[in-house]
Amino acid sequence: MNTTINERKLRMEKIQPLDTKGNTVLNWKNCLQRFEIFSTATDLDSKTEKIQCAQLLHCLREDAIQIYNTFNFGVDEKEKILILKGKFTRYFMPKKNLTYERYKFFTTRQENVPIEKFVTELKNQVKQCEFGNEKLEEELIKTMVIIGIKDDATREKLLEKEDTSLEKVIECCVITESSKKN
Repeated sequence: MNTTINERKLRMEKIQPLDTKGNTVLNWKNCLQRFEIFSTATDLDSKTEKIQCAQLLHCLREDAIQIYNTFNFGVDEKEKILILKGKFTRYFMPKKNLTYERYKFFTTRQENVPIEKFVTELKNQVKQCEFGNEKLEEELIKTMVIIGIKDDATREKLLEKEDTSLEKVIECCVITESSKKN
């Protein structure tokens, strides 16, 4: 039994705590995703909700515990994992301003980052826009890559191509970027 406790302790220490500074929306989403992966990997999701709640609170660490202490719970709610996740989600992810999220998406430009990072940023940002259609999102990302890339010659080349996929646009940008490095 002592080995199990030590193994569990090692696993807990490997979970990155919630960063309550900076982009708290993204930090919470990432933390919750890591916790879900951890829960599946360690079979935590088969344990009681009380244990799951305790584990989540342990993973969140000190700043989040202070936030937890401000929550109001109904009778028997403190030990309900979905309620606990919901309270943290409402705290860290207040109602979105879709107009602002879409503005951020449509004004995103490639700064001094590789094309892959720029595309990842666009993919993350488009999810905040709630367009509700994956095909539309992919087309918008493709359009924003073409609009937002730094290299004018690559943009012109891409604009001349008809009906190209997002993957082909990214591939063209990666090849151009790589050739300019060499």
